[in-house]
Amino acid sequence: MRMLLIIAGILLVLAVNFVLYCCIRVGAKEDRLLENHRKEQIDAGRSE
Repeated sequence: MRMLLIIAGILLVLAVNFVLYCCIRVGAKEDRLLENHRKEQIDAGRSE
């Protein structure tokens, strides 16, 4: 029983870490997309 709780705890920690890792990756990707969009708007404003 104790071993089962230890394994369940480890799996829970791994699952939480995986979710946080995915959220950070998606956030970083979104940040890059927004930054590129801002640069395109600035460049478009200069060329007019």
